[in-house]
Amino acid sequence: MALASASERVRAMEGTLRTPLLERGRRGVRPTPAGSALAHHARVVTLQLERMRGELSEYAEGLRGHIHLVANTTATEEFLPATLGSFLSAHPNVDIDLEERSSRAIVRAIAANLADIGIAGDEAVPAAEVETFPFVVDHLVLIAPHQHPLSRHLKIGAGFHHRRSGR
Repeated sequence: MALASASERVRAMEGTLRTPLLERGRRGVRPTPAGSALAHHARVVTLQLERMRGELSEYAEGLRGHIHLVANTTATEEFLPATLGSFLSAHPNVDIDLEERSSRAIVRAIAANLADIGIAGDEAVPAAEVETFPFVVDHLVLIAPHQHPLSRHLKIGAGFHHRRSGR
């Protein structure tokens, strides 16, 4: 674009916005605060357009689905690698965007429609906000020396209900 055309377009935008975008002086031009804000938003819009083109070109290349999955660290490291591997092998036209978050943040993301599905610890899921389905059972064990007070229990939980006898 020629300098005169660019200058004319900037003046037209200033007229439309009713605020100066550039400070013009003998030493050149500098953006005003409004001009800096416009430049920032223009960069954001340009990046979004590039993302959109990239995502749409994936569909042109055969991609048929995109899933935004949020999961906690345990699911991401322990349970999802094998499950996602077999799913993606069976569904090569699906792209999965995996994001790791805390269980509470996962519930908020699903409730706000910021993700398609989530995998979280059940202790963080208020049943009224989202619908849940069992995924896996994660058994944890407590390891303690024989002399430790907790070693008398078969199961640790609320109230330490099950006691071992003979110790």
